[in-house]
Amino acid sequence: MGSDWIECLDKRPTDRTGHDLDLIFSKLKGIKAFESFHPLLLQQLCYYGYYESIDKGVTLFRVGDVGTNWYVCLSGSVDVVLPSDNGKVQNLVCTLGSGTAFGESILYDTPRNATIITSEPCEILRVEQKDFKILWVKNREYMQGVLSSLSKLTLNFDPKRRMSEFDPSLLPSKLNAQLNDPCRNPALPIVSFPSIRIANSAYVLKSCIMSTAPQMIRDRKYHLQTHECCLVGSEMVDWLIHLSPVVHSRSLAVGMWQALLEEATIENGI
Repeated sequence: MGSDWIECLDKRPTDRTGHDLDLIFSKLKGIKAFESFHPLLLQQLCYYGYYESIDKGVTLFRVGDVGTNWYVCLSGSVDVVLPSDNGKVQNLVCTLGSGTAFGESILYDTPRNATIITSEPCEILRVEQKDFKILWVKNREYMQGVLSSLSKLTLNFDPKRRMSEFDPSLLPSKLNAQLNDPCRNPALPIVSFPSIRIANSAYVLKSCIMSTAPQMIRDRKYHLQTHECCLVGSEMVDWLIHLSPVVHSRSLAVGMWQALLEEATIENGI
C-alpha cells in the first residue's frame, strides 16, 4: 500500500482536508477488507480512523480491560483468546482475519470479553471510543453486519463464563459467599461486570429517556442530601409501562429495572 493515504490517517480528523479524505477513500474502497462496508460508513471511517501497523504477537487488549478503541483488520489476522481457570494458559477461541471488525464493547462501556493478540503482522484501522459512538449513531443500520461480537464468540467457547452471571451456583466461591451473606446490601450488583445484553438494554433505555422524558433525570434532595442527575424509582416504572405495551404490569417493569440494578448498569443512590 502506498504511504500517502497513511500519512493522511496520521492527522487528527479535524486537520484532514477534502483532498485527504478523497485519497483515503480511494484507497480503502479498493481493499478487500472493506467489500462489505456501505460507502457512507466507509466515508465516515475515512474521517475518524487511524492507521496502525502492528507486529506479530502484540496484545491489542486483554479480557476485563475497559476499552478505548474499535478496530478493523485491514490485513493479517488476530487471535481471540481466553485465559484458563488458573490463568496460566491462553485458550484460542478463534482467529479473525482481514475485513473483520471488533471491540464494540466500547459502545456500552463494558469490559472486554476476550484478549486479542496479533497472530501475524497486521494493518489495523483504529477508531477512538468517542468517534465510534458517533459512527454508531449515524450508521447503525450499516454497522450491524460488520461487527464481530466477541461476547457471542466467547459464549460459544465457554458458556459457564456467561451463565455464572445468571446462576449464582456457578460464581466463584468467594463471590458466592458474599451473595449469601445475610448482612449484604441487596442493592449491590451480583456480578463483576454486566453482560453485553444488559449493557445494551441499559444504553437503549437511557437513550429513550433522554429523547422522550429528559426531565426525569435531574438533581433531587432527600433528607437534606442532594443526589445529582438521578431518577425516582416510581417514575421509572411509570415511564417504562407507558413506553411499550409489552410491559404489561408494574411488577414486570420493576423486574426489568432490577435486572439492570443487579448488573450494575444502574445503582441505588439511597
